[in-house]
Amino acid sequence: MKLLVTIKYSGMVLLLWLILCGVLIKNVGVCEGGLPGLALQQSMLSQIGMGIAGSIVPKNFTRSKRVPARYVGAVMAILGTFHEAGVLPQEVDPRANQLIRSLIQFQSVFMKSQEPEVQAFISSALFFREGRNGAKLLDSFYEKGWTSETLEALVEYSLQHPMEDNPGIESAFQSYHLSKDDWRLIEEVFLKARREFVRQDQDLHEVFVRQRQLMSGGGR
Repeated sequence: MKLLVTIKYSGMVLLLWLILCGVLIKNVGVCEGGLPGLALQQSMLSQIGMGIAGSIVPKNFTRSKRVPARYVGAVMAILGTFHEAGVLPQEVDPRANQLIRSLIQFQSVFMKSQEPEVQAFISSALFFREGRNGAKLLDSFYEKGWTSETLEALVEYSLQHPMEDNPGIESAFQSYHLSKDDWRLIEEVFLKARREFVRQDQDLHEVFVRQRQLMSGGGR
């Protein structure tokens, strides 16, 4: 049983790693009990069926040869937070795979895009939320990947300043096979999770911190 759990967990890590490296995953299986059916750090997928179409690296993006494990851990911690809120799509819902892919790809876009509009957008979102502390949050994102604060800032800012209204941003996302529907799914799930934690008298950011400490690169 322990070996099976290890295989499931390793499969999910491999999936996230491949997408972060810029490999397009076309068909991904999900676990039978939901996505994920158990805590992410214990069991995430019961089967993964992959159809890999070659690596895709847009001209306006840069990519390091190796992706730090902490970036994978950041995505997994966001998924773990959504799981704890009970808002992840079920396995029969195609949005399950869409959510994983979108979280990974948007993290990569905001980190690596050389489009000035993309970098201006994330900077504006973080400074709008945090004021002078926005620079610190931005540096943390580049170093460690998603945090709940960064994602919240982008979600709230994009509700007031839709990214699809900016041709430069939309073009950058399209070149990385992302659409406005992908971002809207992230917005929807994040806002549901936040409302659910408020209902439970919990703080979403505290839940994220706990999840992050369980994942790769999450140690203090």
